[in-house]
Amino acid sequence: MAVISASMVMELRKMSGQGMMDCKKALNEANGDKVKAMEILRKKGLATLTKRAERQTSEGIIVGKTSEDGKVCAMATLCCETDFVAKSDDFVAAAQALANYALACPANEGVENILETSIDGKKFSDILTE
Repeated sequence: MAVISASMVMELRKMSGQGMMDCKKALNEANGDKVKAMEILRKKGLATLTKRAERQTSEGIIVGKTSEDGKVCAMATLCCETDFVAKSDDFVAAAQALANYALACPANEGVENILETSIDGKKFSDILTE
């Protein structure tokens, strides 16, 4: 078993945004491999997301975008559980990316495909679970 140092935990915490104990457990499970630990945290995040799907999401952000010619507009609502998350830079950026995507989509395209859409090289579904 690899020795897990505090600096490894802090580095993984900075990369993932997860709690220290979650990072330490993931590093232990991955025998100190940061890439594997990130994957473990991502999978646990998906499991947590499934558990939280039924919870009330009373906070969030609404972002509006207008085309350059002013003829088309799009609005996106992204909800979360706390105002702390709603005000974070990453959350605001995700909402803005969602609005940009909605503005760029043809009017007849539904939102079903949005989770599989890549934004800056990442699937939107992965952005939401980070």
